[in-house]
Amino acid sequence: MDSSTIKIDKVQCLPFNPNDQQSNFKIWKFKFQTLASSLGLEEAFKDDCKDSEKDKKLKTMIMFSLPDQTLTLITTSFLEGKASVIWSALLKIYESDTIATKTVLKSTFLKLKKSGDENMTHYVSRLLNLADQLNDMGESPSESDKMFVLMSGLEHDNQYSSIVDSLQIQPDMTFQIASQHLINWYDKQKLSGNLKTEVKPHSVDKLHFNQ
Repeated sequence: MDSSTIKIDKVQCLPFNPNDQQSNFKIWKFKFQTLASSLGLEEAFKDDCKDSEKDKKLKTMIMFSLPDQTLTLITTSFLEGKASVIWSALLKIYESDTIATKTVLKSTFLKLKKSGDENMTHYVSRLLNLADQLNDMGESPSESDKMFVLMSGLEHDNQYSSIVDSLQIQPDMTFQIASQHLINWYDKQKLSGNLKTEVKPHSVDKLHFNQ
């Protein structure tokens, strides 16, 4: 996820792209709130904010950070309201525990693929971030679900065929062990120059394993 801040007419924004498979709303929300706080706008997230200037600045930041397709999901009357109203509506869209939201998130999880220019640690981290979001909604993926996504997300690239096949036939293989094997294998191949795709740097979230 490209989380670089941009300026539009002197307004700092943090673009969120829901179509980007690497985007994670939870991470974007944290970064956006941190940016707004650094600009002294944390008060404007609250419904009882009485500072119209701060409210105006935060509303502008939100409006210019979100794509049109996301803004169209928010009722017009809300968009015409205070920044806190728009923010609350946004959270309901991406953090709601509705069946529709769970279905979309689970579909994204099951269809996860490793990008050609992505390092293995970042790929595993994206998988775990999606699993964490599902867990927060009471839809925690099983060990076999995570193993399935981990392996199927590499099947489109033939250079991973041998390592995937060798891991799949191992008895008592766990997601954590398989992930670490893949990361170690990837790093070794990268150092030896055997990977076909040149790896570009990514902003990698801290890797963590959930049992």
